[in-house]
Amino acid sequence: MNPTAPVSRARYSAFTKEEITHAFSNLVELDVNLASAGASRQDIDLIWGAVLTRYLTLVKFAGYGNVRSSGRVQTPTLALIVARERERLAFVPEDYWVIKGAFDAAEKTGPTSGEGALAFEAPHATARFKDEAQAKAAMAAVEGATSAKVLSIEKRSRKQQPPVPFNTTSLMTAASAEGLSPARTMRLAESLYMDGLISYPRVDNTVYPSSLDLKDCVRTISKVPQYAPTCKALLSQPKLTATRGKQETTDHPPIYPTGAADPEKLQPAA
Repeated sequence: MNPTAPVSRARYSAFTKEEITHAFSNLVELDVNLASAGASRQDIDLIWGAVLTRYLTLVKFAGYGNVRSSGRVQTPTLALIVARERERLAFVPEDYWVIKGAFDAAEKTGPTSGEGALAFEAPHATARFKDEAQAKAAMAAVEGATSAKVLSIEKRSRKQQPPVPFNTTSLMTAASAEGLSPARTMRLAESLYMDGLISYPRVDNTVYPSSLDLKDCVRTISKVPQYAPTCKALLSQPKLTATRGKQETTDHPPIYPTGAADPEKLQPAA
């Protein structure tokens, strides 16, 4: 092997014909630092993961404890989980009292009466009473009251920013809100990746590279009937600008669709 031979790299993050063809048509110069980082991870995986896991296995068969494994990512993650669990176990719950008033428009009088008047709840100015006596005193002050008067109304507007691109962590967070465990989420994501429907799902990046053709992504998913109207509206705009997160890396782009994944045609996953 000639160590001075020129070496180029094909960089792609999705198993699609277009992505791979583009990568081999636009080879990039080998980044020695990235290659060294990969070699270092390989060494650490061997020393910390394979060797230490083998040692822990032998210890088990020598009669000490249960079978345990160790790894470059697994062990520090386990340490974070243990620290969080210790915090949870050390937590001492405290009693508190919450007072709310329920109001309706039974009297039907005044400018807000009639069909436009709605029932609502209003919390006490003290959100949580930590002293039971104070809570009872607050209740006693209004006990027996049959009416209340609205002294002022405040209106506020709040601008909700569009979501930032998915990385692994935010994907698992969103999936967890829908009842999917992190393990099942990653199995599904890897299955979609291997089928060429999404880009590489194990990423920290939340900033799309400028080389990513956003309109082409939208055209791809516009083939799904459910998404077609929204995609048509987006494609009618002269320019699409992606949202940006705070984490920007150069390994892989955030997770994005690379194929037309029609929910009606996807096979059920285990």
